[in-house]
Amino acid sequence: MPRQRSPKSLFFQLLESSRQPLYVIDSDNAILWANLALADWLAIPHDEISGRICQVTGTAPPDEVDAAVRGLGIAEENLGHQDFVQNVFRATSTQLYETRRGDFRRLETSEGDGGWLVTIEMSDATNADQEIDSTVAARLAALVQQFQATQFPVALLGESLIARRLIHQAESVINSQKDVTIWGPAGSEPEQLARYLFAKMRKSDNDVLTPIRAQQADPVSIQETIRRLARTSIAKLQMDGQANFEWILLLDADQLEPAAAMELNGFLELPTNRIRILATAQQPIDQWSGGAQFPTGLLARLSATTIILPPLAQRTEDLSLIFQAIVEQTAREHNEPVPIVSTTAVESLLEYNWPGNISELRTAAAATMKIPLGPSGRRVVSPEHLPDRVRLANKHSRLGRDSTEAIDLEARLAAIEKEFIERALVQAKFNRAQAAKLLGISRAKLLRRCEQLAIDVPQKEITFETLEEIDFSESDS
Repeated sequence: MPRQRSPKSLFFQLLESSRQPLYVIDSDNAILWANLALADWLAIPHDEISGRICQVTGTAPPDEVDAAVRGLGIAEENLGHQDFVQNVFRATSTQLYETRRGDFRRLETSEGDGGWLVTIEMSDATNADQEIDSTVAARLAALVQQFQATQFPVALLGESLIARRLIHQAESVINSQKDVTIWGPAGSEPEQLARYLFAKMRKSDNDVLTPIRAQQADPVSIQETIRRLARTSIAKLQMDGQANFEWILLLDADQLEPAAAMELNGFLELPTNRIRILATAQQPIDQWSGGAQFPTGLLARLSATTIILPPLAQRTEDLSLIFQAIVEQTAREHNEPVPIVSTTAVESLLEYNWPGNISELRTAAAATMKIPLGPSGRRVVSPEHLPDRVRLANKHSRLGRDSTEAIDLEARLAAIEKEFIERALVQAKFNRAQAAKLLGISRAKLLRRCEQLAIDVPQKEITFETLEEIDFSESDS
């Protein structure tokens, strides 16, 4: 007679054989247990899942298993909840497979907290409840797939209409292989976007982007640069028989001196030239100080295709995604775990207008590397960890707001004036001439203001006996 199995072993057999992916995770985002269906869904070995920490990041860590499980972690805002629903995702180091709805149920044991049992629904999250938001990291992971460069441009990240427009413009430039001028305010990082576009447009690894900084350029340096490019182009043609374009990165083109612009234009108009220009600027071309003296041929090339990077103050919908991406980049550059950005920190980020744009956001991300590690070995970014200027600006902004009611200045002043007139009339025993004298105005003006302020004055004037000065200190004004 076979030995009867215990209910406990039968239960675990049921969980192990479930077709739905299941796992148990603790408050440190460590996976305590996982079934075979989860391993199959993630396409990784089952025996390598337990003990892994889910970093909940948009960009993948180098380890393939860490990259696969990173989308299973609990969002920071859900850590204090008993039961909740949250989207999770599976990924590799280079690709996001899909997002699904995860049902998190709190496990309480005799020893206290037992973590959460997570059931991943079989259907794709796109067909699930649309009210369930994905984490910032999951949304970032979906966007990162669009950028297969070593350093994807954070200026293109986002889900807003502005971000979609920027992505569409970037794709148009890549497909057309045309010159482009990228302009935006200080700190918007147009150079990073220009280098990304070049990485997408170049035909071979031998293609090089040659930078020219407009502030340092003069006719002689322009000549030397163009001649060097011509020699390189001839060498490539002799080597592989292909005459590819040579690429110039003209940085801060709005600062280019007219003489240097004339020299550059002369080379570009040569029929033998095969040069493409990626330019950056802080001002639109029609606002360049020396633009009126630029040759029309150069201006035509620089203005034919433009990408406008708006200030971060206009991109509040994308700010959390951009900051998450920069935090992850910064952590990997320092070889540190990716910090968890709290929801209160995100709220503080959204309050600030970021006059330094993406560059200022990078400074704030760099400061997160100084946060002490928590019990789980991760840093948690809170509002107090943001730079002083961000916190002080937000505090000043909050103090400047009146949360109770708006002040109608004209109505307040009219009420004060009405009070003074009525007191003067009473003190003058409704003698209008004397009341006007007390107020320091003419009798005609007093009557006009009484009519405008709806002050009821008896028609018959009462003769006054004594006149006392009005004590204006009694007014609550």
